[in-house]
Amino acid sequence: MGTLMEHLADVPEPRTGGYIAHPLPEILVIAVCAIFAGAESFVEVVEWAEAKEAWLRRFLPLKNGIPSLDTVNRVFRLLDPLQFEATFRSWTQGLLGSFQQIAIDGKCLRGTARAQHSPVHMVSAFATELGLALGQEKVADKSNEITAIPALLTALCCNT
Repeated sequence: MGTLMEHLADVPEPRTGGYIAHPLPEILVIAVCAIFAGAESFVEVVEWAEAKEAWLRRFLPLKNGIPSLDTVNRVFRLLDPLQFEATFRSWTQGLLGSFQQIAIDGKCLRGTARAQHSPVHMVSAFATELGLALGQEKVADKSNEITAIPALLTALCCNT
């Protein structure tokens, strides 16, 4: 099964250059924990981490302390979202095992329509008995939710 840190160590490092003060898995663990705790922005992730530094040090070396807001922003700007999602999904599937019931729901994302562009449509999968979102897939332009569901289900069952 493995720990969250072990799984996130598989995410490729997107930063280049010589000195990297904060290892990628530490930044990702901090972000995931902060989001689980209710953080909704990178500012809130860093604020949460600063408030919980003593607790985080029980699990993470944090040799150079809590990463700055600029560092967190830069890492997530460079990070491959599909690789991160696959790694995160693998960890959660190892924790939760198989699900008795998965609900599929499509939504139009509010505020995503711009000028001549249609709004973004997403299809999400939920483990209903756990109240947990398992994954989501963007609906292709000029398509419908039915075409995105097989891709979502494939990602859920085949990313372990």
